[in-house]
Formats: sequence, C-alpha cells, structure tokens
Amino acid sequence: MRVPAMRPYMRALLSSSALPVDFATRRLSTAASAAPSSSANSTSGDLQGKLAKQIRVRGAMTIKEFMTVALTHPVHGYYMRREEVFGRGGDFVTSPEVSQVFGELIGVWCVACWERLGQPRKLRLMEAGPGRGTLIADVLRSTAVFPGFHAALSVDLVEVSNHLRGVQQQTIAATSGASAVDIRWHTSLESIPADPDVPELTIAHEFLDALPVHQLVRTPQGWRERMIELREHTAGAAAAAVDPHAERTDELRDLEADLRVFDFVLSANPTPASILFGARRGGDVVAEAKAAAEAKAKANAEATTARTQGVEQQERDQTGGIVPVLDSAEICPGAMSFVQQLCKRMAVTRGAALMIDYGTDETPKDSLRGILRHAPVHPLHQPGLVDLSVDVDFGTLRQVARETAGSSLRCPPLSTQRDFLAAMGLEARINALLKGMDDREARKELVRSAGRLVASPGMGTAYKVFAITHASVGSDGVAGFPDAPLLDGGGR
Repeated sequence: MRVPAMRPYMRALLSSSALPVDFATRRLSTAASAAPSSSANSTSGDLQGKLAKQIRVRGAMTIKEFMTVALTHPVHGYYMRREEVFGRGGDFVTSPEVSQVFGELIGVWCVACWERLGQPRKLRLMEAGPGRGTLIADVLRSTAVFPGFHAALSVDLVEVSNHLRGVQQQTIAATSGASAVDIRWHTSLESIPADPDVPELTIAHEFLDALPVHQLVRTPQGWRERMIELREHTAGAAAAAVDPHAERTDELRDLEADLRVFDFVLSANPTPASILFGARRGGDVVAEAKAAAEAKAKANAEATTARTQGVEQQERDQTGGIVPVLDSAEICPGAMSFVQQLCKRMAVTRGAALMIDYGTDETPKDSLRGILRHAPVHPLHQPGLVDLSVDVDFGTLRQVARETAGSSLRCPPLSTQRDFLAAMGLEARINALLKGMDDREARKELVRSAGRLVASPGMGTAYKVFAITHASVGSDGVAGFPDAPLLDGGGR
C-alpha cells in the first residue's frame, strides 16, 4: 500500500514522549457503575407514552420519525438527558475513550492537511457530534506543539444537546493547549458561516450512524416503507416470529423477549419516502405487479410454515397480510444532506473532511440496532433509554459528493480504522509514549487500549474511515490513505 511520506512535523508529533495529564483519569472515568437511574427509567416511560399517543392519533410512524424523537426529544431524548451514555458507565465506548492515541493521530491528520493547504494563517476545525469532547480535546492537546497550527486555528462544534455541550466545555477547559483557541458551539452545520478565505477541516466520528433512516422494502406491489405501529394493533404480540428483527439474537439473549409496546409493519400503500427513494433504487414494478395478487395469496396460505422456517423473505403489512420481500434498503437523508453541505463548502473554502463510523460501500438493508448498557436490545425497546444506530452507506455518500462538486474534490477508497491508524503512525506513537512511562500497569494499559483500536475482529475492522478533500489538498496524496483520485474520474 502506497502511503504519502511522513513529513518532519509528523515525526516531531509522533516522537513526543510527553504523557497527557488525563491518561489515568480517562481509565477511571469510564469505570463507573452501569446501573440505570430512576430518572432514566422515567424518561423511557414518559417518551414511550408520548410516542404511543402520537401513533394512536396519527397512525403508524416512520422509523426516521421514531429515531428522531427517541434520540433528540428536547427532554427525554437519548442524547438530551443528563445520564452518562458514553464509556463503561454508559451504553457504549468510542475509540477516543479507549485510547488517547486515537485523538492524537487525528491531530496528526489535521496538521497534515493544514500543511498541504499551504499552512494558511486562518483555519477552521469543525467536529460534528463531539460526544464528551474527548476527541477534540486530544486533538488540541497533541497539536499544541505546533504554534503556527494553533495560532491559525478556530474550532466550531456541532452539538444539539445542551447537557453534552456542558460536558464538552468541562473536558476542553481541563485540556492543556486549548485555552488559546477560539471555540464556538452550533446546533447545525448551516449555522457556521463559510468564509472563502478560511479553509475548513471537518471531523465526524460516530456521528453519521446516529442520523435517522427510512427503511424501504420492495414487494411485488412496489416499494413500501417499514413503519412503527403499536404492538396491540399488529399481529406481532401474538406472532412475534414474523418481526423483521426476529433473527437478531445475541448469544446471551433473545431480542424478542421483552415487553415493548411497538412493532414493525410494512405500509399498506406507498409513502413519500418509498416513492422518492424507491424510484432511485429501481425494480420492474410493473412486471412484478402482475403477479402481486397470486404471490400475496400464496404467502398468506404459507404463513404458518414461514414462521417455523424463517421470515427473512416476508413481512406483515398494516392490513395483517403476509407480503413477500424482494429487496430492502436503508436510506439516510440526513447523512446525504450533511455530506452535500460539506462538499458545497469545501468547493469554496478548500479543506478536508474525515468521517469514521460503522458501515460499508454497500447500501444497508436493515442495520438498525439498539444498545443498552453494552448489550444488544431490540431497537424499539425503551425509547429514550436505548442507543439507536445504523450502518453508514459510504458508497451513496461518495456519489453525493461526486454529484455535488466532483470536479473539485478527491475521495480516497474506504479504509479500515486499523489501516488508517497504522498509516498515520500508530506504532511510532505508542513506542514514543512507552519511552516516557515507568509505571508497569500504565504501560500495559497503553498497549492494551491501542491494540483494541486496531483489533480484528473488533474496532480495527468494524470502523471504516472515509475522507473527502479539496483537490488541492490531495494532489500529492491524502495522509492515511494509499490514493486519492478526483471524484470526476479525471485522474490526479
């Protein structure tokens, strides 16, 4: 794999043996009890009641609507409440929380981009969904050894949760090297003014996977949308085997074995999303419709057999009938809009964006998942208390970038976190830190945590790294990637 040569400033950063002040506290801060609070249980009950009432009044809702409310309801949303959701004391652990080295290498990437932009006197660094602020804090701390970079830098953070903004402010305030940098918070990318004279770098780590999706299902009648209905209104309570998530089981538990009040059903008719996005997915609906009545009758007659032999090829619709499934697709309008906005800005301001998340270059069919206290649960279980996420469709995002400003942008092939961190100098950074450490347990923890970042199977291959840069940034290669072709196919 050809990787751009390491510049002198990169060697300087990677070879620094200074140990960050927060190394020990990072480990301790994630060791809190995972026991749910009474206020968390109240949150789930209150939000579940609100969603149930809405469905009784307005009918079944889309998965996109459900995710939006469950994650960002102003009072009861998962990311809006005050309980800890990150780290061992929460529901999941992210790469920046695992090891300081992750954020430091992202800092190396930022400095590399700044250098390839010609070391401009002004540079805007944006992060979408900063979590606890650990990543941006590590970036600021580790890059403080480059006064020119910090002197040029201003930071804009996109965060909708007031509670998390407060946590981020505390994290950054305790970070050496951050006090001299101008930092502002925003609720959306649109609210950040774009200045043609100020290049922009954007980081989005585990941000895209939390953006709500539509789930489309192609049937003999055409594209339909998977909806959320009260379980009391569906056959799911009596025949859970036809649930599209019925095969989603963990080694330790059956995800269907809960007392949730919601279930999945297919829309009986086309929805706005199935019409808009289904048409783009294709399918000879006219030819398939000729066999629709016969196929549906046959499916209903074989429903009992289907429940025992697997249900991945058929689902119930809102009328209670069994519908054959010909194809399915998950569509994320929010991710497409986010990348489109980034590319429009990048074409004017220059710069680069780095996105790290679960996903592939293929369109997911049904990746919606729920996590509660580090264990998988049904995604409709306890809304507001359960983390919801999906796989990112990087192939579609690449196409969005191409259609938006392809002639002025580069997009390297999708990489794994393991390969990206290795290319950015993970081994050199670990060795430099070890030289400055005498504590045996701390040395072991550093190696263990860094190993987790690149583990396969595990974080190293589950997380993918996706970059888009202005053509001028990647003319001699993009840091961390073997190649960076122009999106319009025009070569280098």
